[in-house]
Amino acid sequence: MKYRVLWLMLIWLSSCGESSDRYEQLTKLRALGASSDTTVAVPSTEGSDQVVNLTVHAAVPKGADISAEVYLDARSLYTILVPDLEIVAGSESYIDYEDFRHYTLAARFTVPNEATLKSLGWNGGSALLRYGVKLTSGSEEEKIVGDVALDAADSEAVQVEWGSLQITSFDPTEGSTLVKSSEIDLKAVVETGSDKYKYGWFVTSGEVDNRRSLDTKWTLGDKTKQTLILTVRGKVSKSFDIKIVEYETQ
Repeated sequence: MKYRVLWLMLIWLSSCGESSDRYEQLTKLRALGASSDTTVAVPSTEGSDQVVNLTVHAAVPKGADISAEVYLDARSLYTILVPDLEIVAGSESYIDYEDFRHYTLAARFTVPNEATLKSLGWNGGSALLRYGVKLTSGSEEEKIVGDVALDAADSEAVQVEWGSLQITSFDPTEGSTLVKSSEIDLKAVVETGSDKYKYGWFVTSGEVDNRRSLDTKWTLGDKTKQTLILTVRGKVSKSFDIKIVEYETQ
């Protein structure tokens, strides 16, 4: 009998864990992604060094704040760690929604010259420069780690045109009124270039069947206003876009 009770408790705990901390739910600090203003970083041999500008995106529950610091991803084996990432003072910004805050932060780094890169292990070919930011809100912590492609100025990779990345529309369309606790189809139209992409859905309530798919289902919660976020990131170019839509429900 005691083993049956233990088994039932384990099932209950497992089911609670699955529903109470689903990553797509914006009930706590969530890292949404980061964008850079270039697809390829080029080390200088002479003249001015290239500065790469980054924008970090995160979400946090209403009323909470986020602090940020530089994070070095020591587990990285195949990338070169950015040696001088700088968080831009005073660049933190919040946009408040019904149940959460959209947080953005600016950071930047100067692409090391060829001599410095070679001392860090660069062989002169294609590589990745890795940056990281640690976000903290109360006792919660999230790390955003990203890469920028690195190549010499005369490399073919520098000439690649990745094309634009833009989320153009959602289904359900913006301004739609949804039915509480119903199941709806989630779809998005994304204009992409020649890269391959990663997708991520986030919601203020309910559950998304497959948060990594552009075509999936969303079971709504019972809130009167619900927010949906989609993030898209290029696997090679590291291009990034984010779209946030609010819906009324009845």
